[in-house]
Amino acid sequence: MNLLKQNLELAVRLRDMKPWEFMFESDTFGVQMPVTGHKYFISIMGSDNVHRALSAYDGVEALHAFLEMRDEDTWMRAGDLLLIPQLMVSFEDEELLEPAEIEKYAGLGFQFSEEGSCPMFRKYIPGFMPVEPAEPDMEALKIILEQSIDVIERARNNPEVIYHDAMLDDEFMVRVQTEASQGEWKDTVWALEYPDKELKFDMPRTLPGKVAGLPKNNAVYQVDMALLNQVIQGPGEPARFGMLFLVADKKDGIMLDAQVLDTIHGIPAVYDQFPALLLNALLKLKHQPAFIEIRHPLLLEMANRVLFPAKTKVRMANHLEIIDDFLESIGDMEM
Repeated sequence: MNLLKQNLELAVRLRDMKPWEFMFESDTFGVQMPVTGHKYFISIMGSDNVHRALSAYDGVEALHAFLEMRDEDTWMRAGDLLLIPQLMVSFEDEELLEPAEIEKYAGLGFQFSEEGSCPMFRKYIPGFMPVEPAEPDMEALKIILEQSIDVIERARNNPEVIYHDAMLDDEFMVRVQTEASQGEWKDTVWALEYPDKELKFDMPRTLPGKVAGLPKNNAVYQVDMALLNQVIQGPGEPARFGMLFLVADKKDGIMLDAQVLDTIHGIPAVYDQFPALLLNALLKLKHQPAFIEIRHPLLLEMANRVLFPAKTKVRMANHLEIIDDFLESIGDMEM
């Protein structure tokens, strides 16, 4: 049977269940792939009646990022959803799909004239424009949709299917198929893991020493990296968003540095450039500030490491007013 047809049928079934009427994004559960053991973590969107969708966050690090975004005191912005790897089934107006997709749907006997009723399948790769999932991802989506429908049907009348009082805050219900179960699926409880991240410093070793020799002043700098709401695409290249490296003077309310970085080699490769970008910015400004404010935990840790010889003080700040105003003025990534 055609895989797209199966997924469309499952998506329509999910849509008609209207899970957003009794579930929230925080009602998160997992689905483990039978062969690889890879986990996706499922969240239902649409309780606010804005964007009805099922997101399957791809792996443990993606779950961490989603939980960070869900936190009321988060450092993340709405547009940072594009930095979380995931598979998504959303329900849109049919004209929002690509013409080739509409043609494929029609060829399978599917037409969606009602507003917000058409399933749209997308894969999110951090930093890149969402794309139609390839066959392996569609196979994963089939399993995700089947198991999500099972969970949602049971959770409608019993929310404890997803989370019950005996579970800890860092534990999640995960659907698993094991050899012992002879192909049947079962609910298991899985404890959230906190993997260590290796910090990389793509920069000349002499840079920290040069910054340590700079004179100090009383300025407070805000430093950040943020997706730019503009698409970069050369001939034969994938469509992607640029990443901005930004430095602002908090007291004077001005931008001191703004550079657009290419994400073609992935977001981690861009983050690896951060230490050198930060130190070179300070060298260009010819002094060290009293404080540097950063909101991204990874960038904060990198800054602390490379600025240790200079004893420059770095502190966490969830809100970077000057940078946020600048991003708003140029059209920050908003979902």
